[in-house]
Amino acid sequence: MLEEPDCTADATRSGRSVSALLRAWNRCTRQTRHYARRLRGLSRTEPFRGGEVAVSDGRWVEVTNSEHAHERAALNFLRERLPDREPFRYWSNFTFQAEDGRRYEVDLLVVTPTEVFLVEIKSHPNRIDGDAGTWVWTTPDGKRRSFDNPLRLAGSKAKKLKSLLEHQDALKDPKLRNRRGPDGRQMRPGFFVREVVFLSDPTLKVGLDELGRSDVYGPDPDPAAS
Repeated sequence: MLEEPDCTADATRSGRSVSALLRAWNRCTRQTRHYARRLRGLSRTEPFRGGEVAVSDGRWVEVTNSEHAHERAALNFLRERLPDREPFRYWSNFTFQAEDGRRYEVDLLVVTPTEVFLVEIKSHPNRIDGDAGTWVWTTPDGKRRSFDNPLRLAGSKAKKLKSLLEHQDALKDPKLRNRRGPDGRQMRPGFFVREVVFLSDPTLKVGLDELGRSDVYGPDPDPAAS
């Protein structure tokens, strides 16, 4: 069984505010990234093993209720599996206005000890093919529809959100820029918002090539279907 690294002792020192967006210390970063690489993805082999209970209301903020049943189901699936402990935080289904005035919708924002993840949810049934640039969805009735890889739009959202957050007063606190890790080295200032795509339909057949699968994840297979 894959054991999740415990970064609580280090990361909780950053408090419960937006300072949790900063990177944790180098040692914890390496451990968590190794764990993240092994999470269940479309090109991975080991299933994601989440908690037995859903993330509590204190850590999961549903900004608005989704109008779409498939999106609510996807968010519930993730909420039942993501860590429910400090310093993890989650915000679902919200809109922000970027510095250029454009508005962007975010399905889920995940704050971890090392990175911030912007999750784009797609719930297409039947089959998806494609590459890093273009995806082709074959609908249940056999029609084929092409569209840009959703990771590209998610990447644009992530950059806009990061730029917006960087200008908030809470992230300009000198205390956040002069912290040192357990090895004595100064932490790197700033933080990173990483975009990922979650294909939520458990019956979806995925024919994406290697580049098209980059940062794309899917649910665990249903044991009853095997």
